[in-house]
Amino acid sequence: MSLTGEILWAWRHGWGRGLRRQMESGAGEERALGWVMLATLLIIVASAPASFRNIVAAGTAPVEAPIALIMSSLFTLFLGPLTFYGIAAVAHIAARMAGATGPFLHARLGLFWALLCVAPLVLLTAILGNLLGPALAKPLQYFGLFAFLLIWADTMSVAEQFGSRLRTGLALAAIGGSVLVLIGMLPTG
Repeated sequence: MSLTGEILWAWRHGWGRGLRRQMESGAGEERALGWVMLATLLIIVASAPASFRNIVAAGTAPVEAPIALIMSSLFTLFLGPLTFYGIAAVAHIAARMAGATGPFLHARLGLFWALLCVAPLVLLTAILGNLLGPALAKPLQYFGLFAFLLIWADTMSVAEQFGSRLRTGLALAAIGGSVLVLIGMLPTG
């Protein structure tokens, strides 16, 4: 089955079941890297119109805005997967503390599969946000984030061999809360 078909299958039958199916078919590090690169690219495409508006609003000349957008996208394309690898490592360590038994590879597969499964929803919410205007774009982004966390909790419960999705969700909520606190502590300039 094609990757698009696998994602649709996961949306119909459960994201964790979709991940289990991928792991049983021999998903390894090469597939994980492909998933995170593709998910990052789709997220860049979804955020391109809003990024372009922000670049122009920041005072960049309209002629230079496409170049700034391309540079920003390339920067994100290279650093995004590295960031996701780091997030998967932190999530795996937190899951180990909560009693998980899965290997690091499965933690990466769980996160990257969740990113890939939520990418179509991110594209859809970005399109709707651009059509409906900036007032509704932010709530749609929060909806996409909530959906991602839900999908990630489901995939991590399979990847880390948790017995309970609730425990997985609580572990991810603790990680997310910590990240938000750290982001809030960053100086703004």
